[in-house]
Amino acid sequence: MAEQMIGSAQATPKVKGRWRTVFALSSGFFVDNLENFTLETLWPYMYAAMGWTIGQLGPITGIVRAERVLTTPIWGFLADKYPRKVLLVLMTGLWGLWTAAIGFVDSYSELLWIRIISSIGLTAFWPIAFSLLGDLFSSKERGKASSVMSVIGYTGNLLSYIILPVLAGTGSEGWRVGFVVMGLASVASGLLMLAVKEPPRGSAEAEISDLVTSQRGPKLKFEFSQLPQLGKNRTWLLLLFHYFAFAIGGSILFAFSFTWLNTLSYSQAVILGVTPILFVGSLVAYAASGFISDKLEDHWQKSGRFWLGLASLLFVVVGFTGFILLGQTSILALYVFGFLTGLGMGSIETGVRVPLSQNVLPPELRATGRGLLDMVVAGSGALALIVFGLVLDQPGQSFTLLMLVVPVAIFLSTLFWAPILRTYPRDRVALHERLNEQRQDILKAK
Repeated sequence: MAEQMIGSAQATPKVKGRWRTVFALSSGFFVDNLENFTLETLWPYMYAAMGWTIGQLGPITGIVRAERVLTTPIWGFLADKYPRKVLLVLMTGLWGLWTAAIGFVDSYSELLWIRIISSIGLTAFWPIAFSLLGDLFSSKERGKASSVMSVIGYTGNLLSYIILPVLAGTGSEGWRVGFVVMGLASVASGLLMLAVKEPPRGSAEAEISDLVTSQRGPKLKFEFSQLPQLGKNRTWLLLLFHYFAFAIGGSILFAFSFTWLNTLSYSQAVILGVTPILFVGSLVAYAASGFISDKLEDHWQKSGRFWLGLASLLFVVVGFTGFILLGQTSILALYVFGFLTGLGMGSIETGVRVPLSQNVLPPELRATGRGLLDMVVAGSGALALIVFGLVLDQPGQSFTLLMLVVPVAIFLSTLFWAPILRTYPRDRVALHERLNEQRQDILKAK
């Protein structure tokens, strides 16, 4: 009943300039994803040219992953407390000069230290963007905003696997050009962030939008004393454990599935054709899932996003199980189940978890809440990759059977997803009650 009143008694605010801001953010996300795996993609060209070993990539990637565990929540705190536009321009834009600097390194120690510094900025974007999107769009529209940004952004991942090898192939020093180009692209995207129109926190919340957007309106911001409120949010806590289990499967999937493909008896042409199928499935999901999710939210506020999320998870479980077990002997199975896996992986985050978590977190805690979730993903994924690699190197291990850890972990994540069917509507109502109380407190203070 409370949800019915929320949807009908109060008008949904429309924030001016929101789509211009979404496209500015999308450009930054696009470049961030281009840049994200630059080192891993260019490494085959780098180590040979510099006289390093293949294995020296390991310490750098391991340290960077550990660094992300520590820095992601810090960016969340800062984004909830300080102007987000300034952080975007500095850290996702101008900070890209450090990536360009990698193109001029002369030793492994220089590479290690500059990569550590450059990676500080790579974790800043998503907590900031997550918070901004929550203030640009109301609870019923957040899925489509996430879809548009994800489609543009993750296209950068796909293009990076094309652009970077082409640049590296221009000569023995071509890899240096790759880093310089990525760094300058990051700076350019930072300048585009100047077009971001940062709304006051709470601008898309019907209960307080008119107050916080007024000329002398109050400014909502994060205080450390508010952190315990996250622990009382049952949906956010369930997402924390869900992400932990999901990241185990997701990290192994993206790190080892292409290596697994190379152990099969298919030609290289067939194997190279499978990779785009996974990406295409994800991009289709990025494009459609947010809009579908918003429609479901509009008709079934209490459970629409939940059921789409559960279907997405089952797509991954069934899809990747078929990919591994049937794909060994059937090319068609690789393509069909690969596409299904991509659909599930793309839709669960963009169409479901992003808008769902925005709908239960207070405006002044959104970036912090997202940063802590990303910290769990980074930590869980890093641990999973280390353990999986160590086990895989043991004599007598079956690569195929070990890859089934992926659907098992994703299935386990559904155990933490299932209770969200009950907690999500309750936490949504709790948030709106909190916002109404904030409104009364603001009016009394005037």
